[in-house]
Amino acid sequence: MAKNRGKRRSRKRSRPFIAIFLAVVAIILALAIYVHYTSQSRVTASAIFTKLYEAELQSGVPLDIARAVPHALVVEVTDAKADNSGVSTLTAPLYLGTSTYKNVSISASEWSEVWRLLQVRLGLAGSATLKAIVVGEARDKDFWSNMLSNNTVVVVFGLTTCPHCHAMHQFFKEGFSGRAYFLWVDKD
Repeated sequence: MAKNRGKRRSRKRSRPFIAIFLAVVAIILALAIYVHYTSQSRVTASAIFTKLYEAELQSGVPLDIARAVPHALVVEVTDAKADNSGVSTLTAPLYLGTSTYKNVSISASEWSEVWRLLQVRLGLAGSATLKAIVVGEARDKDFWSNMLSNNTVVVVFGLTTCPHCHAMHQFFKEGFSGRAYFLWVDKD
């Protein structure tokens, strides 16, 4: 009988340790799940810009232009679901500043991926059509007034160390507030 008492006491003493161990394991598991899902849902400006310039490179845009900042997308956003069935490529003009450089053809699937990433990052809803790409500093109010219709927004990619990007940011902030979204590629 004395032997049984000793076993019972050691079991009672180990119960708090088991409870603490299980609590620690549960916390570690919860943190691992949290980190996994937040890293999956976090879309960086750099990832979107990379996807965009890779699509432009496929279209024959030179590397120095495809990777240049400021880099703006003029996008028409609609509530209706875009019907891109049967459409394999989307064509949009590429401007260097305010001058037309060439037309760029981006595959519908690549554009869908870029738009999906922009939706996650910026919280935009609806479908979108790429209307134009503007590379470089373009601070012409008439140019942008013609570009930006009622349903059109501009998404500008820039670097925090780029004076031209900051000038564009200030230009849109003063003249087209609420119509421009800035994504700083080197910030996140």
